[in-house]
Amino acid sequence: MTPPHTGPALSIRDVSKHFGATKALIQLDVDVIPGQIHAIVGGNGSGKSTTVKILAGVHRADTGTITVNGHRWDARHFTRPMSRQAGLRFVHQDLGLFPDMTVAENLALGTSMQTARITPIRWPAVRSEARALLDRFELTLRPDDRLGDLRPSEQTMVAIARALNVTDGQPGVLVLDEPTASLPGPDADLLLEHLNRHRARGQTVIYISHRLAEVRAVADTVTVLRDGRNVLTAAMESLTQDQLIDHIVGPAQDVTRHRDRGTGARPAGPRRRTGGVVVSGLRSRGLERLDLTIEEGEILGLTGLAGSGFDEPLQVLFGLRRASAGTMLIDGRRYEPAGPRDALRERLVYSPADRHQDGCFLDLSLRSNLTAPRLRDFWSKGWLSIRRERSDAEVARRSFGIKAAGVEIEVGALSGGNQQKVLLARCLALSPRLLLLAEPTQGVDIAARNEIYDLIRAAVRSGTSVLVSSTDLDELARLCDRVLVMAQGRVVTEHALAGLNVAALASALHQMPKEAA
Repeated sequence: MTPPHTGPALSIRDVSKHFGATKALIQLDVDVIPGQIHAIVGGNGSGKSTTVKILAGVHRADTGTITVNGHRWDARHFTRPMSRQAGLRFVHQDLGLFPDMTVAENLALGTSMQTARITPIRWPAVRSEARALLDRFELTLRPDDRLGDLRPSEQTMVAIARALNVTDGQPGVLVLDEPTASLPGPDADLLLEHLNRHRARGQTVIYISHRLAEVRAVADTVTVLRDGRNVLTAAMESLTQDQLIDHIVGPAQDVTRHRDRGTGARPAGPRRRTGGVVVSGLRSRGLERLDLTIEEGEILGLTGLAGSGFDEPLQVLFGLRRASAGTMLIDGRRYEPAGPRDALRERLVYSPADRHQDGCFLDLSLRSNLTAPRLRDFWSKGWLSIRRERSDAEVARRSFGIKAAGVEIEVGALSGGNQQKVLLARCLALSPRLLLLAEPTQGVDIAARNEIYDLIRAAVRSGTSVLVSSTDLDELARLCDRVLVMAQGRVVTEHALAGLNVAALASALHQMPKEAA
């Protein structure tokens, strides 16, 4: 008879992972004690998501091992079937449920409840097994309830029950990735109560969240990741919330040397209070009575946790999403874009977060990418002047420091930083009054990042205003004049020059009241 395993439920050893020049994880070591809730926290880019994807077998590590209940696996070859065989079970923020199906049907999908392909579904048996599973997890739901009619916390618990159902009889590890990100406070509390019951029954849980108040309330142990490294693993009761934030943020950074703000960033002369863009009471799918003002020559930042709606104002202003209520004014005139064409007429220009999917034409040349919105400038008497287009693109390549052998090279062959410069050059060629930048340096190395910041500041000195949405707090602290922190589609805190730093922004994000977060 095999003796029971007495070591860690999960042990990660020397796991490293890089994506190109970016080191996402560096020799990561983590031990998870059986029967505990072990939280993993960290800022944007700290390595949390990469860790989850390696455990799930989505990414292959460059080095290291993963040991689950005494069974060791090579992290370089750890696949999805291996993750499942090891007993690792995942519930992500996107629950993977079907709102128009019943609770029983959702529980049956992907589990042993399914019957053979040619055998009729035995619905009484499916409902009976669902009822037994709901009882085991102390869920007061009915198998025939429509999932979409349930509270958000109940839907999450259905996803957890489905995940843990296949580990019945083996000591599995449940990995919850931002499970409360889109839950209102009362529903988050209900979910935490259920997790406490799971722990009392001996379930091991890895809990990944930005909400430090919840983490402190539910976790036994916490691991802090920063820049791909484990900088702290400690008993939760040994840390105050301020100490935890200090470990997440890291050593205080002097960001003032990186930014040209105040007197240098805005055009000379008195600051205009009547111009710019004013948004009042704006409602949309992700916004709830949003108010903000972007003054001429200002860089305004927006940030928030997942589901906060911080990235939606840019899409509404550019006409990609429609507002259901509220007003938008440009220099005192009412602005109601029916689509991007209306935004461009008012010289509002948008650079999307996903440059590969929505921004660059990867299989087209650098020349074609740079001149795409202005092709009419190169037409004469029914002919497109490739010579003039090539000359214009070459000037932009040199002005924006785009490192490429020539303007005929495919943009897909350029580095991420250079692709981002291409997007910025294309936007600024339209002489925008308001530049809308979503995650402007996502996946960009530090050298290219600083070059992009300099280009943005130069545009601002020429009179352009900028609205930036970003999850990179360091970026916002370096670049912006003001930053608004959002939750549930509203602005909850504002940070101006004197109090604008990474620590203040991190504290605002992680200490939001639950009714806001």
